[in-house]
Amino acid sequence: MNPYKPARIEWITFFAIAPVLVTMMNILLFGNRVAIHDILLYSFPAIFLYIFISWYLHVMVMHLLRLKYPLFNQTRKRILLLFSSHIFLTSSSLLLIFITYDHFHILGYHIDYSQIKWCLIISILLTLVATGSWEGSYIYQLWKESLREKELLQKRTLQNEFDALKSQVNPHFLFNSLNSLSSLIHENPKDAEKFLDEMSSVYRYILKNNELELSEIGTEISFIQSYYHLLKTRYTDGLNLKIEVNANLNEYLIPPLSLQILVENAVKHNIILREAPLHLLIKNIGNDWLVVSNNLQRKIAKVPSNKVGLKNIASKYKLLGKQDIIINETESEFSVQIPIIK
Repeated sequence: MNPYKPARIEWITFFAIAPVLVTMMNILLFGNRVAIHDILLYSFPAIFLYIFISWYLHVMVMHLLRLKYPLFNQTRKRILLLFSSHIFLTSSSLLLIFITYDHFHILGYHIDYSQIKWCLIISILLTLVATGSWEGSYIYQLWKESLREKELLQKRTLQNEFDALKSQVNPHFLFNSLNSLSSLIHENPKDAEKFLDEMSSVYRYILKNNELELSEIGTEISFIQSYYHLLKTRYTDGLNLKIEVNANLNEYLIPPLSLQILVENAVKHNIILREAPLHLLIKNIGNDWLVVSNNLQRKIAKVPSNKVGLKNIASKYKLLGKQDIIINETESEFSVQIPIIK
């Protein structure tokens, strides 16, 4: 937003109120003499120009406050500062007109303090009407923008859910999971039962995920442990996951399935062998970040990727008005930091 460019609603209110103020000011200044030729010729245009300058200052102050306090949840503070500054500007600018006209005896004017009182009351009321209409229009735009962002966030959530579900129910993954389950049934029925429980937990969580915009870290970690159990059954000693997240962060929030997407990306793009295991680490940095990192051992044949998962996570944080995710890559390690929402 350009703070020096008035909006359409601001121009409309100026041209609606300015003639009223100009006429009122001249009547209060000159009373029955208001229709005299010299007053019409000189005082009316001079006060119109003065009111235009004052109006423009009002608009600039309002725009600067919007730049400093742009959010919907900052509306109360913004309105309080806005009305305070506008009332001050209106009062001081009108008093300056009366004092200037009196000091220079413009067109024979002598100050009458009773006139100033009524002029200030009426002008402040008109200013409040104008300011209220400007701020009302701005709040309406914020409301429409918040609805649009909420809609986009819901779409991103559904897309994340779809991508996660698609990756889990694709024939390759499902075949491997069922094959692992079939082997366990014959070799170790207890482990097979646990594997089936974890598999059910994974699918149930993903299917319910579209109801959420944010999820507790504790819930996400429980889910990732179920998901890891499926991966561990398949890759055995080729895959290891370590979770070092403080328990006091469990009730803080992150976008749902964020950890799963990051773990899945690591598994998808790296070699996983018993002789060359993939080590995954999920940890917190203070109370502000979660980090998912892995040792880097990229597959020789690159797996096709459009990085949709990372883009979806980044888009969610952007729509929530939070910090961007941070991606770091060295010769030996790849990591992604995601902000913790408190």
